[in-house]
Amino acid sequence: VDHTRHLFGFGTAARSDFIANTDYQQYRDILYNLFNSVTVADYDWVRDQGTASNPDFSRAAAATDELLKHGVKVRGESFFSARTTAQPTWVSTLNSQPLRNAVTERINYVTGITKGKVSQWVVNNQLLHGRFYEDRTGEPKFTQQLFKAIRIADPFPELLLNDFDVVVGGNHNLGYVDQINDFKSASVGLKGVGIQSQFPDFTKPDITLVKARLETLAAAGLPLWITQLSVGSSDEHQKADWYEDALRLYFSHPSVEGISFLGFWDHEVNGNNALLHGYTYKLDEAGKRFQRLIKQDWSTHVKQSLTSGTSFTVRGFRGDYAVVVYYKGKPVQRSTFTLEKADKTVAIVVNSTTEIQLPPVFDPFAPPQNVAFATSSANLQTIGQATSTSQSQQLQCVSRRSPVSAIGDERTASISCNTGEVLAGCSSFATNNDWRRDGEQVTFVNGKAVCTAFNGYYSSAGVQAEARCCSLRTLQCRYRTAGPSGKGEGDEVIIPCENNEYPLGCGTWTYDAESAGTIFTSVFCVGQNDDPNVGVYGYASCCQATPSLHCVTMYSEFSGPNVGDRAVLTCPSGYSFTLTGCNYHAPNGRGAGAFIQAINGVDSCVAINGYQRYAGENGVQSVAACCRVAV
Repeated sequence: VDHTRHLFGFGTAARSDFIANTDYQQYRDILYNLFNSVTVADYDWVRDQGTASNPDFSRAAAATDELLKHGVKVRGESFFSARTTAQPTWVSTLNSQPLRNAVTERINYVTGITKGKVSQWVVNNQLLHGRFYEDRTGEPKFTQQLFKAIRIADPFPELLLNDFDVVVGGNHNLGYVDQINDFKSASVGLKGVGIQSQFPDFTKPDITLVKARLETLAAAGLPLWITQLSVGSSDEHQKADWYEDALRLYFSHPSVEGISFLGFWDHEVNGNNALLHGYTYKLDEAGKRFQRLIKQDWSTHVKQSLTSGTSFTVRGFRGDYAVVVYYKGKPVQRSTFTLEKADKTVAIVVNSTTEIQLPPVFDPFAPPQNVAFATSSANLQTIGQATSTSQSQQLQCVSRRSPVSAIGDERTASISCNTGEVLAGCSSFATNNDWRRDGEQVTFVNGKAVCTAFNGYYSSAGVQAEARCCSLRTLQCRYRTAGPSGKGEGDEVIIPCENNEYPLGCGTWTYDAESAGTIFTSVFCVGQNDDPNVGVYGYASCCQATPSLHCVTMYSEFSGPNVGDRAVLTCPSGYSFTLTGCNYHAPNGRGAGAFIQAINGVDSCVAINGYQRYAGENGVQSVAACCRVAV
C-alpha cells in the first residue's frame, strides 16, 4: 500500500515559461514529483504581455494547461493587487468609472480563459497594505465587490485574502483577524486565508511566536494557506533545520490546509532560499529534508502479508494511494483509491493470478540523455567594416576600457579604438563579479565600430566594456550580427565568417541577463542562450589580412565554483601569437564577463564566475582567439 500523492497542499511558485517549455523537461519532472500545487504568478495584472485593449496571458494559460495534464492544482496569485505600486502603468492612472470598467473587463477576460481550471485565487493581494481600488473608486467595500463578481463569473475556485506581516512579523495580526471577520460577515465567498511566510534571511524562525499568531488567525474559523514560504541561510544544514521547523509547525496545525514555497530553484529565487540548484538540478540539504518529510515521514507505505487473513487496517496520511497485490512474488493486481478526512473501506478483487506490468519507476533527478538544442543564424547581417591604416607588418593589439556604467537595467558604457586601429574583440564585465549584466554589442556610430557593455536588471554595480584594438597593414574586419537564438536552454545563434576571414573576437548580448556566454571557433562565433524568455544575439569580428593570418582558438579549464573565481588562459608561447579577442563561456549560465589583463607581462584572457555553483556545476571558462601573421 503506497501513498502516491498528498491531499494536503504542498506547492511552490514556478515560472510559466519553464513549465510550458519542453527544453526544461527535467525541471518540470522535478516540479511534478515534489509538489501537487503550483502558484502561477504570471496571471498578475502587472505581468500582462499584451496591451490595455489586447491583453495577453497566454504564457500563464499554457502553464495552467500543462500543470492540469499532470494532476497539479493551479493557484492564481493575484487577480488584483491592493498596493498602488503593484498596478500596470495604465491602470495606475485610472479613477472612478474608467477604473471600474477596466476591472470588469479584466474579470471577464481572465475568467474566460481560466474558468474551471484555477483552484484558488488571491482576489486582491495585500489589502492590509494598500487600498488602491477603494481610494480610486471612493467605495470602501470595493474588494468585497470583487469577490462577488469573480464568484459569479467562475464559481469553481476558492477565493482568498492574502497578506504579509500577519504571522512572521505579526504587526498586522489582529488587523487581519478584523478584516477576515468583516469579509465573513459580508458573505462574499471568502473560502480561505493566505499567510505570506517569508522569514528574514539569516534569522532562525521563532516557532513559538509564530504558533501563537497562527492560533489567533485560526480562531476566525477559515482554512489557512501558507504562501511564499522562505527561510534563508548560506549554510544549507542550518537552512534545512529552519525549513523543517516551519514546515512541521504548519503541517501539524489542524487549520492549515496547504503550504506553498516562494520558489524552489536557485534560478527563480536566491540560492540562500532555494531547495534545488543549477542545471544539474541537485537538492541541497534543505531540499533533501523537504523530500524526506513529504515522501517518508509524512507518507504511508505498508507491506502486509495475507497469509493470516485478507482484511487489515492501515492508518495513513490523506491523499491518493496505489495498492499492489503480489502472488508468488509477482504482481497480479493494482488498484487505486483516495483517502480523505473520513475513514474508508477499500475492497480489492483479484480476478487473475497472471502477472501484470506495473508502471515504470521514474527518477526525475537522473541526468537526462541526448538533450538537443536548436541552432540558427536568424537575421544575419553585416553592420559595418573597418581597415587598419597602420603600415606595420607586425600584428599589435592593445586593450581599451570604457568608464564604468551607471547601475540599473540597460545602462551602458562604450569604448572605441584609436585612429589606425580596428576593433578586433569586444567583451564586458561587471565590476562587482555579479552575473546581472546583459553582455556586449558591437555597433557603428558615425561610421566607427563601438564596443558597448550593457548592465542588467537588479544590477548592484556598474559594467565596463573592453575593446581589443589591433593594427596591421592590410588588416580588414567585417562586423556581423545575428539573433535572436531560440529560447531553449543551450540554444545557439551562429555568426559565420566567410572568404578566409577569421573571427578575431566574439560577443553575446541579451536583454534579460540570462546568457551562457560566447563560444569561439575557427570559422564562426556562437552566442548561447540560458533562459526561455528572449534568446540571445551574437556578434563577430570577421577579419583577414595579406599576408594571411594564422589563428587558433583557445579554451581554459573551468573556474572554481565561487563568485569571483577566475579562469585564465594565454596564447601559445614561442610562436609570436597575439591575443585578439577574449570572452567567457558558462555552460550553466551566469558569468560575470571577461577582460584581458597583463599577468607577469603576458596578455591573458580572464573570465569571471558570477554565481555560486552547486554540486558539480561548472563555473566559467575563458575563450579566446590568438593570431599571428603567417610567414
